[in-house]
Amino acid sequence: MEGRKLKVFIIGISGFLGHHLALRLRDKFLVSGACFSHFINIHGCQTYGVDISRPEMLEALLRVQAPDIVINAIGISDRRTIADQGKTAESINILLPVSFAVLAYKMRAQFIHLSCAEVFEGNEGPYREEDYHFSMHDSFGKQKIQAESYIRAQTMESTILRVGRVIGAGNFYRMNEFDKVRARFAAKRETEFSKLRFYSYLSVFSFVSAVEALLLNPNVGKHRLFHLGGANLTEFDFYAGFAEMAYGHSKLVRPMADDGPMNFSLISDAFARANPEWQPETAGTLFLHVLEQLCPGVGAKKWQKTLRTP
Repeated sequence: MEGRKLKVFIIGISGFLGHHLALRLRDKFLVSGACFSHFINIHGCQTYGVDISRPEMLEALLRVQAPDIVINAIGISDRRTIADQGKTAESINILLPVSFAVLAYKMRAQFIHLSCAEVFEGNEGPYREEDYHFSMHDSFGKQKIQAESYIRAQTMESTILRVGRVIGAGNFYRMNEFDKVRARFAAKRETEFSKLRFYSYLSVFSFVSAVEALLLNPNVGKHRLFHLGGANLTEFDFYAGFAEMAYGHSKLVRPMADDGPMNFSLISDAFARANPEWQPETAGTLFLHVLEQLCPGVGAKKWQKTLRTP
């Protein structure tokens, strides 16, 4: 007889990461979540529209749902919005995750906070979990590292995932950056990308597989911090490689005039050791998984044969 399914509540279930997490986890978990800027229905999940300016509504919803696991997948990353709406950005990027990390701890629920590589300054990458060259200039990075620090200080148990750049199609309510680039390619518009900025790129398949492995792993420590990355590439190399595989050429990919080299790439060895069923993607595997999501009827094996990739 199968045991009870664990209940997972996703804060920001209508966003890019939250939506894909719900699609992946709904078969093995009872998934519910809160939508903020737009409402979305996900088959097999419970979704609730919540006014972000009234956090007490979200708190009441969490108490009623009584989840076993809370995943915070909400955040404001747009620098212009952070500059123009500083208090709102601080509330969403710092106060909200800290408040609900504390609430989850009181409810004896596991709390997982999704952070990012921009917590680092970008001068010393690739980064491991123990590195401390944190951002001193980027407003988004500073808010994310503050949230991490407060969560560890005010709770006795939490998991923080610093995630690289996740690549995949967004939902039909909002285009992500990858969608916008593909739209420019489709319109035959040249687009500039940095040849000096390195990031860890991972497909949405790799990301949700990692989170699922984390949830199924019973070894929970007091505080866990993991880096979740993939292929370490420049923006130019990623989009040139994607264009070559998807369109057969990279004529629309142009180099950008950069100020200087930056490296925000992450080393994921610690996560891979703790969850051996997951391994970071190589560049070839990354492109195959991205193409498989965009054209699911083809399948990765057929893409691999057609494109003659390793």
